[in-house]
Amino acid sequence: MPIAADIVVPDDCPSVLAGTPAEARLRTLGPVTFHRDRLAADSEELSSRLRHAEVALILKGSTPLSEPVLAQCRRLRLISRWGTGVDRIDLAACRRQGIAVAYTPNNDSDEIAEHAIALMLAVMRRIPEMDRAIRGGQWPGDAILTPRGRTMGIVGLGAVGSRTALLARAIGMSVLAWSHSPDNGRAERLGATAVPLDELLRRSNVVSLHLRVSEDTRNLLDARRLARMKPGAFLINTARAGLVEKAALVQALAEGRLAGAGLDVFHEEPVPAGDPILRFPNVVLTPHNGGLMEDVIARGLARAVDNIENFLAGRPAELLLDPRR
Repeated sequence: MPIAADIVVPDDCPSVLAGTPAEARLRTLGPVTFHRDRLAADSEELSSRLRHAEVALILKGSTPLSEPVLAQCRRLRLISRWGTGVDRIDLAACRRQGIAVAYTPNNDSDEIAEHAIALMLAVMRRIPEMDRAIRGGQWPGDAILTPRGRTMGIVGLGAVGSRTALLARAIGMSVLAWSHSPDNGRAERLGATAVPLDELLRRSNVVSLHLRVSEDTRNLLDARRLARMKPGAFLINTARAGLVEKAALVQALAEGRLAGAGLDVFHEEPVPAGDPILRFPNVVLTPHNGGLMEDVIARGLARAVDNIENFLAGRPAELLLDPRR
């Protein structure tokens, strides 16, 4: 049996854990404190919620576990993240404080790849625009586009990017690929062509992003790189908004250099009223839910609790950060 620990879930709002088998099992691992009424208003409140925790189960990618927050969590030994996005967790501070970080990689890779293709089809075929027009009494006769015979550029060939490449090829696209890490023949095995990033941007009709945000990748697509994209290209982002410089994206759309975009991730979530991205009818938006299917949620929550149980039992698995190494 694992050693019991004080567990805190600081961000289960709206709740995904309540009434699930994962919640029931989590309660067997020690006393659990759930915060479900609302998210923490600021870093000070988040620190207060976590101050006595030995284990934190983090459910929202936007929960900011910064160095000032972590400095108040002297008992914290493990952060278990449901999902793969850890850009709001200060990993360097975790290492200094001896806090392990676990996550659930590749839990929804197929689903997010499907969502990337769905966004591409929706924006190229102008499905939301035509739906709104018909509901408004119009019968639009505007031409639409097909991705078949065009080129998709995949930025990041991890599990999601690799699956997206296969789906793109299945509907008749040629695929270019660029990876932040060494390719080691991965692109060729997927039937894609590995090229430098700037060449990918210049040649692709559709660019789909599949990278984590890090110091090396934040604002990877800045004004300079967006200007190198093929005129009339489309941008699809189901990864992280921080990969793209927001002001530069808005400008590229406003000037018509990009034909449109499909976005499942945003610099601020929920998207505030008045955000400039909302004014473009050629941008298809979804609320960061590309992988939110019931079976995927259940599987991911179970893995996040598995990571806590394994850590407490001395057999840690799926650690993104092990401070002992």
